[in-house]
Amino acid sequence: MFKHLLVPLDGSKLAEAVLSPTQVLATGSGARVTLFHVVEKNPPAQVHGEPHLTGVREAAEYLGAVAARLGAQGIQVDLHVHDEPHGDVALSITEHAAEYGADLIVLATHGSGGMREIVFGTIAQKVIGYGPTPVLVIHPDTAPTVFDVTRLAIPWDGKPSHESALPIARELAKSLGARAHFVSVVPRRTDLGGTAAGAVGKLLPTATALLLEAREQEATQQMAALAAQWELEGVPATYRVERGDPAAMILHALKESKADLLVLSTHTKKGWSAFWAGSVAPRVMSQWRRATLLVRANPL
Repeated sequence: MFKHLLVPLDGSKLAEAVLSPTQVLATGSGARVTLFHVVEKNPPAQVHGEPHLTGVREAAEYLGAVAARLGAQGIQVDLHVHDEPHGDVALSITEHAAEYGADLIVLATHGSGGMREIVFGTIAQKVIGYGPTPVLVIHPDTAPTVFDVTRLAIPWDGKPSHESALPIARELAKSLGARAHFVSVVPRRTDLGGTAAGAVGKLLPTATALLLEAREQEATQQMAALAAQWELEGVPATYRVERGDPAAMILHALKESKADLLVLSTHTKKGWSAFWAGSVAPRVMSQWRRATLLVRANPL
C-alpha cells in the first residue's frame, strides 16, 4: 500500500480539499506525508479570488501550519518549498515525487500554476504523463468533508497495458474497507465511428457485429474471473459488461454503482490532444466530479 504521499499545496482553501483524503490514506497505511509547494515564475497574487503563495517564507510558514494539523493526528509529516521559480509546475511535482520516492501524488484540480485550471487534461494528465507515480485527483467543489470511500469503480478493457491499475486498486480497497465494481465496455458497431475498426465495420457489418459479440462474451468471462479472484483475496467485488460508447457507458456505470472513487489506467497523451485522439480517461474526467486515482498504463 502507499507509504509516502506527496501533497502539493498553494495556500488556498480549494487546494486544501486534499487534506481529508491525505489524512485517511496516511492513517490507514501508516504512510508519511510530504507537503510541497513550488514557487512559480510570475505567480498571480490570487487564484479564484483566494490568496496565492508567492514567497518562500510565507509558503514555509503555511506548510508548517498544515503539517502541525496533520501531525496532531499522528501522521509523520515533512515539508518542502522549492524556492527556485519554476515555469512548469507539473514537471516540478513529478521530479520531486521521484526524488522523494513518493508512491502517490494527491492534488486538487485547483492550485498553483496549471492546477488552477479546472478542465482535466492540464496538471493531472501532465503529471501522469511525466512520470509513473499514481495521482489521486480531488475536485474541491464536490469533495466531502470526510473522505469516506465505500465503493471503488474500476473500468477495465482486458488489455495487459492497463493491468498496472489492478494491484493498486485492490490494495486501496483493502486499506479503505471498500467494495470493488468492475466495468467493461464493448462498443457497438455504430460506436466505432471514424476509426479504422469503424471503416472495417462499414465494409463488413455482419462480421464486425459477430466479433463484437464474441468480445462481449470474453469480457464477461474476464470480469467474472477477476471479481472471483478479488473475493478470494478479501475484497467484495461485482462486475458489469456494457455495450455502447466507452466513456458514456463508464459514466452511466459510475452513477448506477454509486461509486465514491474511480480508478483509471491512462496513457500519457496530454490536454486536448487526448480528447481528439478519443482517449477515454479525459472524456470521463471532464464529467466525473468525484475522486479519481489515475495510474499510468504499462508501455504498449
